[in-house]
Parts: sequence; C-alpha cells; structure tokens
Amino acid sequence: MEDSRGFLSDLTRTALGRRVICEDRKLLVEKAPEAYKAIDPVVADLVEAGLCTIIATFRPILTSKVRRKS
Repeated sequence: MEDSRGFLSDLTRTALGRRVICEDRKLLVEKAPEAYKAIDPVVADLVEAGLCTIIATFRPILTSKVRRKS
C-alpha cells in the first residue's frame, strides 16, 4: 500500500502533468479530480439534447486551491 506522502504527491500533478498548488492537505484530497463526475459524458448529453454547442475547450496550466473562511 502506498504511503500518504506518495498519495498526496500524486495529487499535486494533474493528468496533463500540470502542477496543483494547495497548502491544505484536506482540501487537496477533497478537491481531487477523482472526486468529481467525468465532464465529457455530461457535455455530450447537453450537446445531444440541443442545449449547448461546444465552441472551445480549455486545459489548465496551473491549479490553485484555497480554502475560504466563512
């Protein structure tokens, strides 16, 4: 089993090899891409339903995550 440092270091790079900056370990895990639904099927459904048209795609260069105090 991988130790937590290895797991956390995996979360500091995106699938595209870009860097993720986050000082809060809990937030880093909470906001990991694996925690979210894949967007491609969602967008495909919207296009198929005629609710949107894809005009551009974006790829992040850098991701910064900050927990805001409420």
